[in-house]
Amino acid sequence: VQGVLADDPPLNQTTITLLDHVIDISGIPDDSFESPGGTGYAAFYHSTEAGDIVSAKGTRSGADVTWQSISVE
Repeated sequence: VQGVLADDPPLNQTTITLLDHVIDISGIPDDSFESPGGTGYAAFYHSTEAGDIVSAKGTRSGADVTWQSISVE
């Protein structure tokens, strides 16, 4: 899923919203967050804001998606 980040990511949040889809980021490994500030959730948190284009990659199994990575475009 790729879309505009709906809100600034609050510290230690477990979800983000892209295209009105709530994405659970709690299971994504720290080294799978990519942003202009570097790799990891802390870099994602500090360098990402509402309105940025973000891509979330995952694997779908039935109605469930296991998210594997997040990157800021």
